[in-house]
Amino acid sequence: MVMLGMLAGIVYTFGIFFKSLVTEFGWSRTAISGVLTTYWICHAILAIPIGWISDRYGPRRLLLVCNLLGVSGLILITWVSSLWQIYLFYGVMVGCGFAGTFVLLTATTARWFLRRRGLALGIVACGIGLGTMATAPLVERLIIWFDWRGAYFGLGMMSFATMVLPALLIYREPSVLGLLPYGQSPVILETETNNRTLRVGQDNNKGYSVKDIIRFEQYWIILAIYMLFFTCMQMAMTHLFNYATDLGILGTVAASFISVAGGSSIVGRLGIGMVSDHLGPKPAVGLCLSLSLISFVFSVFADAAWMFYVFAMIFGLTYGGLIPLMPGITSHFFGLKSLGFVVGATMAAASLGGAIGPLLGGVIFDYTGSYKAAFALAAGLSLTGIVLTFLLRPLRPR
Repeated sequence: MVMLGMLAGIVYTFGIFFKSLVTEFGWSRTAISGVLTTYWICHAILAIPIGWISDRYGPRRLLLVCNLLGVSGLILITWVSSLWQIYLFYGVMVGCGFAGTFVLLTATTARWFLRRRGLALGIVACGIGLGTMATAPLVERLIIWFDWRGAYFGLGMMSFATMVLPALLIYREPSVLGLLPYGQSPVILETETNNRTLRVGQDNNKGYSVKDIIRFEQYWIILAIYMLFFTCMQMAMTHLFNYATDLGILGTVAASFISVAGGSSIVGRLGIGMVSDHLGPKPAVGLCLSLSLISFVFSVFADAAWMFYVFAMIFGLTYGGLIPLMPGITSHFFGLKSLGFVVGATMAAASLGGAIGPLLGGVIFDYTGSYKAAFALAAGLSLTGIVLTFLLRPLRPR
């Protein structure tokens, strides 16, 4: 939860740096949006191999190496003087470094829980909401006090303490420590030689192979749903601050919209997680996408601070609930055998959407002078996701 919180603080505060970079270098919003696009492209490229490697060798070493690379990129941003440098340090180094964090941590969490898995994933993913809520106003203050370079140096130091060091405490699954997943009943065996009782866990790796999974239409529908939603989400999180300040809302108030979305996402993660546990992950996904549609339709007409607060609260419920459902819905359909791969593939598709969203928002603004068309497009993509959810049917036995 702590590691995901810091990751969210790094990604979702990028929009707060926009106007500082424009003021110092004169870059267009499209050019700066491309940095975050590069970040998500790196996610898309590495998420699948990282998940595949984690299935075989565990998450700890991967987390240590990758997070160190990401932290190094954040610190190097303080020496940026050209556009290509921020593309390299943030887009490539931070993007590659943190590409596997969500995949590794949520896949690991899913392996530790059999019962109440949806709630457990929701609690872990609450770190994203807490990090967004706490980091947005902090970054806005750091930029005022130390300028944007000092703010990124501070993020780098905080990331080392909260993402590199805790990686040492991550274990792939309970059996490594001689334990069983939460909610799994032990099988009691009696040995003939010394009459000792042994606790033997059920197979925690049941499920479909990668070869089988990619042949199911449900797999591709899930990828499409998350790609569409991440396009909307990253467009909103990147340009929300700019959208509000362009309408004359103070920067401190605009930064608080991101914090409100982060706080609301905590409710979404816990609430939607419980919905998933009781009704299943498919209805929970449909609920999240419906809230996304409502929030983006409302945002098109927003022109006052209170309206942006309403948008942030509804949208926070949406992304707060849908992200932790990623390992939940994939394990529901395909089991745990190839969970790292499936979550990695889903995150790769989502990252492609995340790469498109910020750039699309910047291009639409540069051509129209407003973000209203971009947020209206996000409403349409949310509606498409709802339609795709209805197409998710139970797997036919193979």
